[in-house]
Amino acid sequence: MDLSSVTSLHADWAVPLLMGIGLSACAGFRAWLPLLLVSALAHFGCLQLNPSMSALADERVLAALLIATAIEMIGDKVPALDNALDTAGSFLRPAAGTVVSSSLLVHADAGVALLLGVIVGGGTALSVHAGKSAVRLTSTASAPVHMGIGNVALSFAEDGLSIIASAMSVLLPILAGICAVLAVGVCLFMLIRWRRWLKKRREDRCTA
Repeated sequence: MDLSSVTSLHADWAVPLLMGIGLSACAGFRAWLPLLLVSALAHFGCLQLNPSMSALADERVLAALLIATAIEMIGDKVPALDNALDTAGSFLRPAAGTVVSSSLLVHADAGVALLLGVIVGGGTALSVHAGKSAVRLTSTASAPVHMGIGNVALSFAEDGLSIIASAMSVLLPILAGICAVLAVGVCLFMLIRWRRWLKKRREDRCTA
């Protein structure tokens, strides 16, 4: 394999995959924000998409994603509604991760792009969402202590992290992809710890 082939492989596959992983991790926090960014960049001619996902560049899709992003960010700060959004996110966020990852694989066939999107994007978004949900459930259980302020604070932190990480995924895709992989590991670790905490809590209630 000559240098030109290596360079082509890096540009055509490695960078889009890592960018997709980074944006999919962001989708684990906010389903629509990464899609909004990709849609906006494609609409203004700054980003090329897989032909099967070209609809993302449509101005009507862009407007719909803008509205959906605003609703998600605002609704996530409303008690009870935030938990409902998290439940819906168990399905929406992996789907968003799949779409955003698939759309970036410009040189892949539609079927290959979708398959890689499900594995890479959907898996990353689901892992991050699971870790986030574990933290949120722990915060909700402690609501009598912080009077519900904990979830709101977490929501603002997630907004900021999603915005910064989404921008980094586009500007520094390799670094963002590596950070996203590490984030998935952290989220899985947090999920395991949360399950152990929940099990211990149940055991304590039974012995009380």
